[in-house]
Amino acid sequence: MAYTYTGMYEFPVKKFYWALSKGELEFTELPDLNDQHKAFVNAASNYFEGNPKKKLVTLKKEGEEGGEGEAAADKGPEGEGEDGDAAKKPKDLNSSDISEEEEIKIPPKDLTELDRLAYVVLAIENDCMLAPVGAFKMTPAHQVRRNETFKGLTGEASASLSNYLHFRNV
Repeated sequence: MAYTYTGMYEFPVKKFYWALSKGELEFTELPDLNDQHKAFVNAASNYFEGNPKKKLVTLKKEGEEGGEGEAAADKGPEGEGEDGDAAKKPKDLNSSDISEEEEIKIPPKDLTELDRLAYVVLAIENDCMLAPVGAFKMTPAHQVRRNETFKGLTGEASASLSNYLHFRNV
């Protein structure tokens, strides 16, 4: 895990890395979270196999059905006339609004074991990331930084849950 403190308002950005244990370890950043398969990942109870490219869920792409959309667009100009043009303009406006909304949507993506790992790591981090009270500070520039004066907890104090806080963005 790595933190980026500089330029972050009120809370550092956390980045997580993974590596396979074949020869030299090359750490690679986990991919961004994809919520499309949230239900599948939450229901999965099997072990990870260690193959980051293994596809767990394969989705049909919307682009495969694009041929029908092109055919419909080609049919419009055949019946050109004053009424056809008037009827066509509102359709163009409506279709352009729809296409803008479709551009915002995330295209369906297959779920790989690496995507599942990213989801599980972030879920664990969200629920379990703790920091001792006083280990971090807020600077006048609204940045969370390590507290240089924090020297750790005593053995007795480290056994008390009241000396820990969740270390996550609210």
